[in-house]
Amino acid sequence: MLEKLPPAILFDLDGTLIDTAPEFLTAINSLLHKDDLPLMSLESVRTLISKGSKALVNKAYDDKLEPYQFDSYHVDFLTKYNEVLGSTAHLFQGMSNVLDIIETSGRIWGVVTNKPSEFTNPLLKKLNLYNRAACVISGDTTQHPKPHPAPLLKACSVINQRVKECIYIGDDERDIRSANAANMQSIIALYGYKDIDQHPEKWGASAMIRDPRDLIPALKTDALPTTEG
Repeated sequence: MLEKLPPAILFDLDGTLIDTAPEFLTAINSLLHKDDLPLMSLESVRTLISKGSKALVNKAYDDKLEPYQFDSYHVDFLTKYNEVLGSTAHLFQGMSNVLDIIETSGRIWGVVTNKPSEFTNPLLKKLNLYNRAACVISGDTTQHPKPHPAPLLKACSVINQRVKECIYIGDDERDIRSANAANMQSIIALYGYKDIDQHPEKWGASAMIRDPRDLIPALKTDALPTTEG
């Protein structure tokens, strides 16, 4: 059990800090509509986002695309996603208040994501978050993405904080694996894009929350709330 939150709080992006699922849905369904194929639901897209855009495209086409087809479809998807980037994405409910309290409490916050910087930076800028973040570590910032510890260790270096002075919040198992590999405390965002078949209680995180606002008491009292899995 964590006794208090450290000075630096690092967030995963998609499914933890920002709800981007509607934009992924728009992008993939634009391709499916063009091919006169059944459209995906928001819920089905949500469970695939943490697995990456390639997994989303594969699932949308039932893993039936040949390699030469897949590359073209994936490029088309990224092009469409870039067109809608930041149009409907928003902070999860309560997260704006959480960020305000982090800042007023004297703490700092940053972003560590596997999303490529060509999408991460413009998205954060459109939401007026880029200049507020103490660091922005994208999937191509370091040689190895999560679950490798390199992105989190890079974040520590950028914000000049030791690992024990940071905590990482994410909604996917590889977020927690990355934190564990870096010897960093972690929190699972149960409200995010977690697949219902996963078992987050087995990931080895320091704590779990069901809503961003569950962090507020901890930010005000340094006592981390507990959430049953």
